[in-house]
Amino acid sequence: MAREIRAAADETAHALKGSLATIQSSIEPLRRAVPPDNQRARRAIELIEAALGRLNDLVEAAHRRDCAVAAALENTTTARR
Repeated sequence: MAREIRAAADETAHALKGSLATIQSSIEPLRRAVPPDNQRARRAIELIEAALGRLNDLVEAAHRRDCAVAAALENTTTARR
């Protein structure tokens, strides 16, 4: 059970991080294309980047939590033996 939880956590984190990285890399050409005087577009890009940072943090936190649960299950299983 612990192994499956850890594998699912790894797979999910990898998939989400990949998608977030794709979005992040897609923002850079937009940043270069936006004229310096277009403050509204620049602010929108900043908001997207901030949201991506928060999402990355959430993915990391969920991954750490799932791995901690897996470790606790392993410890419980080992203690019962």
